[in-house]
Amino acid sequence: MPDRIRNFLLFSAIGVISACDAGIFIRVGNDYDEVEAEALALIDDVAALEDTAVADMPAGDAVYAGYFAGTVSIGADDEDVVGDLDLTADFDLETIDGTIDNLIGQTEGGIDGSLDLFNGDIVLNGFSADIDGTMTLGIEDYDIEGSVLGTFKGDSADALEGILGGDVYQGADDVGDISGALAAD
Repeated sequence: MPDRIRNFLLFSAIGVISACDAGIFIRVGNDYDEVEAEALALIDDVAALEDTAVADMPAGDAVYAGYFAGTVSIGADDEDVVGDLDLTADFDLETIDGTIDNLIGQTEGGIDGSLDLFNGDIVLNGFSADIDGTMTLGIEDYDIEGSVLGTFKGDSADALEGILGGDVYQGADDVGDISGALAAD
């Protein structure tokens, strides 16, 4: 399919979905630099919002889509990574869970995998969750375990931001760390 037609179809689909205002997130590119720029822009935009006042926390469910941007460090090697973030908050049950997937590393073919966010709790205007998952860096497989801490942002928890930190394991050996920021709206 010629690039002109593919781009027209892609941007037409984005326009239709955007017109629905359903809060659906679509990544435009798969190039690390493009996705990193989108991720960092969203992280900055959400950080500029006021924390949601506890009295303004909503009821019901909310779905958030955004990005994770961080670094996986194993020994002396660091791999910058970005990925899609999808979270569901249940404000009535005070729970939050989701995934980080579609990971892209700064080095080509550098990373693959996904992380699950689970056991999430919403307390006042903040949240926390455990993370675990697997990543492949190069030809090596690693297990990830850690946690996320965050805050709801905007007038009525319109967005959220957080930090992620954890350990990287190969078998039973703790061989590194993962850390980064996340934001979604």
